[in-house]
Amino acid sequence: MKVSSKDEIGHLVHGFNKFMEKMHVIITDVKASENNLAFVKNDLQTSIDGTANAISKILSNIDNVRNHIDMQADSVNQTSGTVEQISGNISSL
Repeated sequence: MKVSSKDEIGHLVHGFNKFMEKMHVIITDVKASENNLAFVKNDLQTSIDGTANAISKILSNIDNVRNHIDMQADSVNQTSGTVEQISGNISSL
């Protein structure tokens, strides 16, 4: 609003115009911040999803290693039993 009066009303209108300009700047900044936050949110969600997938793969690998260790332990126990049996047979001979 253009101010042509120099009295109290003119000063009031001038002050109101300054207030509206500042409000416009604030609202523009808030909108820009909102857009930036949306991008950050998307990037963060992508990172979280990638991390969750990586953790799932790590846990799967840990399970596989544990299964291999269990199988090797069973094999060692069977071999030990066989060696003891052979040793007993040799002693009998």
